[in-house]
Amino acid sequence: MRNPIRHQRLAMLATTAALALLAAPALADDTSTDIGQVSVTDNNAASAAPTPTPSLTGTRAEALEAKKRAPNIVDIQPQEEIRKLPDVNAAEALQRMPGISLESDTGEGRFINIRGLDADLNGTSFGGVRLPASNLATPSGGGRAVAFDAIPAGFIGGIEITKTNRPDMDAEALGGSIEIVPKALPADGHAFLDATLGTGFEPLRDTPILQGDLTVGGRFGLEPGTGPFDDTNARPATSGFFTNPRPFGILATGSVYDDQRGIDDVEATYSDNQSKGVPDKAFNQLDFRRYLYHRTRYGYGGEVDFDPNDLNHFYFRAAQTGYNETINRNRLTINNMDTDANGNLLANYQADPQNPNLFLAPSAELNKSLRDERETVQTRLFTWGGNSVLGGLRLDYRGAYAQGSDNKPYDYNSTFVDPNPVALVYDNTTDPNHPSFHTIDGTNPANSALYQLKGVQNSQFHDFDTEWSGNLDATLPLDLGEHEGELKVGGAVRLRERNVNQTTQTYNLAPGVVLPFTDFVSGPELVYYGGRYDLGLGPNNKTIRSLVANPQGILFRSAASILADNLSDLAAFQRDNEDVYAGYAQYTINLGKLDLLGGVRLEQTNATYRANKETTDPNGNVSVTPNQFSQNYLDYFPTLQAKYAVTPELQARLAYSTAIARPGFNQITPSVQLDQGALTVIEGNPSLKPTTADNFDASLAYSLPQAGILSLGLFDKEFQHYIVPGLVHSQFVAGDPNIYSISTFTDGGNAQAYGAEFAYIQKFTFLPHPFDGFGFDGNYTYVQSSVEIRPGEHSLLPSTSRNNFNAAVFYENGPVTVRLASSYVSKNIFAVGGSDATDTWSAARFRLDLGASYELTKNFQVYFNAKNLTDTPLKFTEGSSGNRPIQREVYDATYTAGLRMSF
Repeated sequence: MRNPIRHQRLAMLATTAALALLAAPALADDTSTDIGQVSVTDNNAASAAPTPTPSLTGTRAEALEAKKRAPNIVDIQPQEEIRKLPDVNAAEALQRMPGISLESDTGEGRFINIRGLDADLNGTSFGGVRLPASNLATPSGGGRAVAFDAIPAGFIGGIEITKTNRPDMDAEALGGSIEIVPKALPADGHAFLDATLGTGFEPLRDTPILQGDLTVGGRFGLEPGTGPFDDTNARPATSGFFTNPRPFGILATGSVYDDQRGIDDVEATYSDNQSKGVPDKAFNQLDFRRYLYHRTRYGYGGEVDFDPNDLNHFYFRAAQTGYNETINRNRLTINNMDTDANGNLLANYQADPQNPNLFLAPSAELNKSLRDERETVQTRLFTWGGNSVLGGLRLDYRGAYAQGSDNKPYDYNSTFVDPNPVALVYDNTTDPNHPSFHTIDGTNPANSALYQLKGVQNSQFHDFDTEWSGNLDATLPLDLGEHEGELKVGGAVRLRERNVNQTTQTYNLAPGVVLPFTDFVSGPELVYYGGRYDLGLGPNNKTIRSLVANPQGILFRSAASILADNLSDLAAFQRDNEDVYAGYAQYTINLGKLDLLGGVRLEQTNATYRANKETTDPNGNVSVTPNQFSQNYLDYFPTLQAKYAVTPELQARLAYSTAIARPGFNQITPSVQLDQGALTVIEGNPSLKPTTADNFDASLAYSLPQAGILSLGLFDKEFQHYIVPGLVHSQFVAGDPNIYSISTFTDGGNAQAYGAEFAYIQKFTFLPHPFDGFGFDGNYTYVQSSVEIRPGEHSLLPSTSRNNFNAAVFYENGPVTVRLASSYVSKNIFAVGGSDATDTWSAARFRLDLGASYELTKNFQVYFNAKNLTDTPLKFTEGSSGNRPIQREVYDATYTAGLRMSF
C-alpha cells in the first residue's frame, strides 16, 4: 500500500498468525480449490484438465461446496438458481446474493454495490478477464463500473463474488469483485443442447416481450468413434502427446431479450432559496415525462478448446454482450415557478391563506419536448490461453482483449414553447408523490394549439474503453513437513485506453418563421401516471428528423449556436491511458483442520489523462487549450487469511486483505472550465490519490442438509484517501486576487464501512409430505459507514444502504418449483450536494417477484414469471426526509412464460 502500515494492519496480521498457530491440529480433510473455476473437487497440480463450472449443470449444492472449499471468502450463484426467478440481466441475479445492493434505472437493475461501496469502486471480470466500463452513467460518474444490464442472465454460467481478495487477483476491488462465469461444457464432454423460448407482456403500455436462449456444445476427436455422441469409454486413451481420444471441445451460446418498456416519470426541482424567505417546498420546475423504450439485449459467444492430454489445455473464448435501444420521451415542462415575469423571487408564494398547501406560480412557462434517441451499449471480449503441467510445476497463461463501448448515433431533442406565461396554482404537499396543479384562467397545458417550435438539437456520442491484458502464473507444491502446501507466483499486465467524444448540432428557427406544434403531432392523447396527467398529443419523430435533414431555410445553425456546440463538445472530450503492471506471490498450506493463505501483490500504475481547458475572460471571450496530467505510483497489497474446520459442518474464517480504487475518470480528469467573469471553476482534480482499504473479516458458516447453510459474517473496511465532491473558495488564477467558487473533487481523508452479513438457506425436509418441499432462501446485510462529505460534517458513504435483505419462500417437490422472492434496499445518499438539505437521496425500495416452473419430462420444462408485483417506484428526494421528491418513476409489473428444453 502507498500509506505506512497502520496499527490495525499489524494487529490483524498478528492475531491471524496467532490463531493459526494455536488452532493447528492433526489431519487434513481437503486442499485449496481454484475458485475461479467453481469445482467440487480438489485442485490437482498434476492435471491441466479444466474443472467443472457452475454452468448448465451447476447446482446450489455444488456452489455451496465450492464456497466451503475456497481459501478466501466468496459467494457463488449457479445458473440453476438464477433461472428460478425473473431476473433478466446479471445485475438482477446479483442482487439476490449477500452483501449486494442494486442500483436501478429504466425499471431494471444496472449497477452493483458490494457491502455499501459505490459501483465504481468494485471490480468485474468475465472468465477471469477484467471488464472495462460500457456505460458512463454510473451514480458517481466515475466511468469504471460495469453496467450489468448489458449482460443477459441467460448468457452466463454463474456468478462469483469475492469479498476478500487474494494476491493472484486484481487489486482494484475496494468493496469486492464480481466474476461472471462463462457457460462451460459438461464434465463428461457429451454433446448437449439447452434452450429457452419465451414471451410475455408489460401492461403499462401493453407491449410484448420475446425471449430466447440457446447453448450447444460437445467434445470430439478426429478418429471414428470419438464423436460428441459416442460413448466416452468407447475409445480408450492412447500413448504419446495425443492421449485424449476426444481432444477438441466446442461450445456456442446466445441469448436475446426484447421488450418495449414504458416508464411513467414525474421530476421536479426546487427553488432552494430558503435563506431568502422562499418556502422549501416551492418548485422551480416540474416535469411530466412519458417514456417508451425498445430494448433488445443480447449476448452471444463461445469457446473452442484443445486438450491433447491430461497435462495440457488450450482455449480460445469470444463473447459479445450489450443492448440496442431506442428511446421516445414525451415531456411537458412547467418552468419559472418561483419567480415573476422579470425573474425576481416572489414576495408571497401562498395561493390561499386558508390552505398552506397551495402555492402560486404567477408567471409559469409551458413547453413540450420530444427526445428521439438511439443507443448501443456493448462489451466485446476475446481471450486465449491455457495451462500446462511440467513435472510438479503448473503454468497458467492468458491473453485478452476487452472493449466496452457506448454509442449514440443520434439524439434528437425538439422543444416547443408557449410564448405566453400562465398563472397557476399547485399543491405538492398534500401528496408529494403526485403533485397537482391547475391554471387560474383555465388554460389547458395539453392543448396542442398553445405551442410552437423553438429549436432542435441533435448529438452523437462515442465512448470506447479498451484494454489489452495478459497473465502468467506458476504453481508448484511446497510442503512443510507432512503438511501440504502450494506456492503460486505470477505477473499480469493491463493496458487501458479510453476515448470519449461528442458532436452536437443545435438548430434555431429562421427569423420570422413560426411552426405551430399542430404541424408535428401524431398518435393518441398521452394520458399517463395512472390517468393523473394529460400530456396531450405527441410530436412525430420522423417529421422532426426530416426537417433536420432538409432544413429548407426553416432551420439554421447560428454562429453563437455553433460556438456553444463546439465548446460543449470540447468539454466532453477525454482521452486516457492507464497501464497497470502487477506481480505477486501467495502461499497456501493445510495444517490439519486449519488452512492458511498468505501473500502480497505489487501493482505499478502508469497513467496519463487528457482533456481540455476552457477559459472565458471577463469580456466573454473563450479560449480552449489541451490539458493533460500523468501519474505513476506503486502500491502493495498484503493478505493473510485463515479457514478452520471446527467440525465437518461448522467452519470459521478470519481474514485480512487489502484493495485499491483508482480515482474515477471524471474525478481525476484535467478538464477545466474557468469563467473569470462569473468567478467560477468546474474542474477535475488530477492530484487525487487512489483510495486504499484495509479489510478485516470474520465469519462462521454451518452446513445444513439438502444444500442449506446458516452463516454470519462481520467486516470492517478502513479507507484512506476516500474521494468526495467538494466546493472550494480560493484564488485560482495567478496574479488574480479574486476568490473563485471551485467545483471539484477532494480527498476526504479516512473513511470507514463496517457491518454484518447473515445468510440462511434450508429446505424444510423435516415437515411431512407434501410440505417437505417448502424452504427458505434469504440474507440480510447491515452496513454502517462514515466519511467527511463536507468540512466538519460526516455522513454515510454515497450509495451505502444501511439495511438490505433478500427473502424467498420456495417450494421444490418433484416436477414443481415455485419461488416468491422479496428484495429490499434502504435509502442512501445518491449524490452529495452543497448542504444536507440539497443532498440527493435514493428512497428505500421493496420489490416482490415470482418464479414458477413445471417439468413436463426430463427434457422439457414450462415456466411462468411475474416481476415487480409491488409496482415499486424508483424515487429520489432532495434531503433525507422524503417529502421533497425530485424524481419518481413507475413501471408496473412484467409477465413472462415459456418453454425450456435440455438434451
